[in-house]
Amino acid sequence: WARRVPALSHAEEGALSYAALFHPWIGVATPERQGFLPPDGAAAGLLARRAIAEGAWISAANQPIAGGVALSPRLPRPDAARLIDLQLNPLVAEPGGFVILNADTLSRTEELRPLPVRRLMILLRRLALREAQTYVFEPSSDDFHALVRRRFERLLSLIHQRGGLKGATPAAAFRVETGASVNPATAIDQGRFLVELRVAPSRPFRHLTVLLLQTGPQQVQVREA
Repeated sequence: WARRVPALSHAEEGALSYAALFHPWIGVATPERQGFLPPDGAAAGLLARRAIAEGAWISAANQPIAGGVALSPRLPRPDAARLIDLQLNPLVAEPGGFVILNADTLSRTEELRPLPVRRLMILLRRLALREAQTYVFEPSSDDFHALVRRRFERLLSLIHQRGGLKGATPAAAFRVETGASVNPATAIDQGRFLVELRVAPSRPFRHLTVLLLQTGPQQVQVREA
């Protein structure tokens, strides 16, 4: 059966960075529920708590899980280390509670393997879509392009100041392109407007790129390059 499963295409491999695996199950004991539950709910709650308190790019690894009372099965340290090598995120018992030792996605691309990086890129996508809605009816001009660039530079500066991007200066952490290099006259004549965001997340060693493309009123696309 396994031999009949086709290999992942390039587009399918990209989806792996949106997935993460956690193991083992975690036990809870509350008036409403008792027993062992899949760890994804606890992991999602921990990720949300960290994002609200510090930012979506903050790792939830080595943070105690609220409400956990047991693990099933309980992983020895060598087994947990092997799971980390396989890009899984094991839960183990520590003196301060039950913690997730790792924060990886299933991505085969090294830059997108860390879960905090994927969550940062999701945040940037949401910001790009939100900002694009305010520009859809604006006429294209040099002044408009500069306005959009300054707006995204302010947003990325805030993320950089809070530690979401690496680099001693904003220039080293990100770059926003809206000029002729990404918007030649032929594209402008066709009603297209492209914003290129290059960011250096705190962990990866090279920039990741987000493209925001407007092709007409209320027609906005965001993709990673």
